[in-house]
Amino acid sequence: MELTTPKQVQTQETKQKIYKAASNILKKKGYAYLTVSNICAAAGVSNGTFFYHFKTKDELLVYYNFQKFAEFRKKNNFDDAVAGKPFDERIIIFYYYWSDYMVDVGLDFCCNYYNTKNYSLDNRRWHQRQPAYVWGYPDSCLKEAADLGMEMFVMDDGWFGKKYPRKTDNAALGDWVVDTEKLPDGIEGLLRDAKKNGVKFGIWIEPEMTNTKSELYEKHPDWVIKAPKRDAVVGRGGTQLVLDLGNPKVQDFVFGVVDDLLTKYPEIAYIKWDANMAIMNHGSQYLSAADQSHLYIAYHQGFAKVIDRIRAKYKDVVIQCCASGGARANWGCLRGFDEFWVSDNTDALQRIYMQYGTSYFFPAIAMASHISAVPNHTVFRTTSLKYRIDVAMSGRLGMEIQPKNMTDEEKALCRKAISEYKEIRPVVQFGDLYRLVSPYDNQGLSSIMYVSEAKDKAVFYWWKLANFYNVHLPIVKMAGLDANKMYKVRELDVIDNTPLACEGKSYSGKYLMEHGLEMPLEHNVDWGKKNDWSSRVLYLEAQ
Repeated sequence: MELTTPKQVQTQETKQKIYKAASNILKKKGYAYLTVSNICAAAGVSNGTFFYHFKTKDELLVYYNFQKFAEFRKKNNFDDAVAGKPFDERIIIFYYYWSDYMVDVGLDFCCNYYNTKNYSLDNRRWHQRQPAYVWGYPDSCLKEAADLGMEMFVMDDGWFGKKYPRKTDNAALGDWVVDTEKLPDGIEGLLRDAKKNGVKFGIWIEPEMTNTKSELYEKHPDWVIKAPKRDAVVGRGGTQLVLDLGNPKVQDFVFGVVDDLLTKYPEIAYIKWDANMAIMNHGSQYLSAADQSHLYIAYHQGFAKVIDRIRAKYKDVVIQCCASGGARANWGCLRGFDEFWVSDNTDALQRIYMQYGTSYFFPAIAMASHISAVPNHTVFRTTSLKYRIDVAMSGRLGMEIQPKNMTDEEKALCRKAISEYKEIRPVVQFGDLYRLVSPYDNQGLSSIMYVSEAKDKAVFYWWKLANFYNVHLPIVKMAGLDANKMYKVRELDVIDNTPLACEGKSYSGKYLMEHGLEMPLEHNVDWGKKNDWSSRVLYLEAQ
């Protein structure tokens, strides 16, 4: 007989309460409403209680699925079905039950459940991986990326950790050594494959952070920001902490992370520098009691010293500033960073608003703007690939889509768009920006354009925002052109069966600025490809 303590009983009861709350939310409102805040409110528990029982929402979802499957087995007499059966037959019966359970919960549930954000559900993270399986993919991925015209491949989170491998987001920050189980040929192998396929290589790091589950924290618990004699408030994964950059030893360590990587692997061309936790512990183990109020000042002065040291030694490496999205989009960071990640929300429609506002302070060359997969992982909206491309082409273009998940038609469209972006890149990234129609003005559209300094080239962007049949939209007047020059018009990223009325024609700068060009409200495509996500990109060249 199994004995349980009162605490164990209470723990199980609390887990069940959270589980039932999550179940009700899923049943009544759907996956989109399954947030930690909503779950806690429904269960009547605090966020701290939630994270005590479940390290992440993904862990709750695993628990949810196992509970539901257990209920299904009991309902359908699983124990009777396997009773007295040989082991191999029991395995087969179990598989049948699991298949029936998947059918029972429905395709919609499965699609929402098994998504790219639920890392705990990735079976590749649950089992020991075979090097041949893991290593076969980068080369093919790099080859497909090169075929699309991409110039750089960036490896994101998860490549590091020895004693504590980075299998989830709760371990290994600070232990910047290659996980050879995942990468048997190391970073050298990735660099080899990148060179083989003619693309540059970049890597993700989060050097200002550590986890309580890491070798770094075991060696230097005094390096983290927290008030002396107080417990630390942990962040992401229930273990993340911020290193105290006010401490010169920490400054040396953070500089060393970058220096070691670029010294050992000088072919690294890009660093994605992330920072996924704010300072939540208001105290320093390094500063004196009298200087505790200087925590933020000391931190940012230390941060600036590190960045200046890196830039003094490594001037040509492109470094992206990312902080849970755009939490560090500020001028101070641009002293050492080349671009920043505008937001983790890559939904094309919302990016129009975000990038329009951001452009008041930062140039397009600093705004990383990527084509992402759909349904969007943040807002679950599905927009057309052309629309996503046309929005991303207004900033520093990148891709967040796996080529292996794209159709040949989608690849062809992206290949053409990437090629065209390379042609207009000097105008977009170095030209003068003219804001023509703000998305915040509620006119049903948004429009901007970039014009070269010599006013001999321009790129015009037009995005439809209002999804109403036969909606009336104003004709957009252009700006920044030379009134006396004639400009030939060419549409980019074309999907229409017939060209625009203005295609290949020339207009005076005066006409374009005083009258503009009328844009069709929809694309002239085959019936099965029609949608209301209309957008246009025009390239103007002076004759």
